[in-house]
Amino acid sequence: MAVSSTAYDILNHMSVDTYLGNYRTDERTIADRHLEKIRELSPTTKDILLMDRGYLSIYLLVRMVTLGYDFIVRFTETTYLKEVSDFVQSKETDEIIEIDLTTDQRKKYRALLNLENKPDRLRLRVVKIKLTSGLTEYIISSLTDRTKITKENLKELYHLRWGEETYFNFQKNVLEMEILVVEPRRQ
Repeated sequence: MAVSSTAYDILNHMSVDTYLGNYRTDERTIADRHLEKIRELSPTTKDILLMDRGYLSIYLLVRMVTLGYDFIVRFTETTYLKEVSDFVQSKETDEIIEIDLTTDQRKKYRALLNLENKPDRLRLRVVKIKLTSGLTEYIISSLTDRTKITKENLKELYHLRWGEETYFNFQKNVLEMEILVVEPRRQ
């Protein structure tokens, strides 16, 4: 078994970095690899990173903030982050939250980053977006200025991620990357 992950440039419709490796590799390790590659390829560009629900973690949020990236990450209503969970349970649809990084549980994520200026708090925006299907989509973002980026803008930006999903369809159904050819052993 293997794991595959791709950092995909949705505006230029191309893969920036692809990882195919041992299925035991955790998402944090893969995300770090992608972030380093993005930084290497465009060190002066102010990218906005779009990520699906599997990537939400304190470590990754701190990592993106300390690298200077803006981001939009989808999450599920059953998140483990108390601050985000409180928002999900509320009637609010667009809120600025602060995530405290000084608690014992979260200090290890700050330590893993091995940076001089580790933040004590993350100031982030969480929104609920009602889809035409009736379902609610949840987004967490570093784009906190509501006068520059509206809730509708966040929805539109995240929707651009669909280009990456069509790329995954290409990988699976055209390239058939899931098919493994193994030559028989000779006796």
